[in-house]
Amino acid sequence: MSDTATTTTPADLSALFAPRGIAVIGASRHPHKLGATLARSLSGFASAGGHLALVNDRDDGMYGSVTQAAADGPIDVAMICVPAPACPDALAEAAAAGARA
Repeated sequence: MSDTATTTTPADLSALFAPRGIAVIGASRHPHKLGATLARSLSGFASAGGHLALVNDRDDGMYGSVTQAAADGPIDVAMICVPAPACPDALAEAAAAGARA
């Protein structure tokens, strides 16, 4: 046995539990789609002063990319609501824009 105690530093989970900004990737205006449901459920976050970024490159009223959304405010959490084949690219873009959760 070693006499040296091993110390670990807990992971910083503030991005997950106290985000400054959330991006909904694949947000939708169609009320029955997951992206619309998720955006509605996060509306309280935006009214409490958080940066809620709705991302859909096919809707001119939303951000075209997470990078564009991050230019207007921090993105700590990315909620991905796109078809499975598009998830790896969405995740990579969110990470590059600063999302940690």
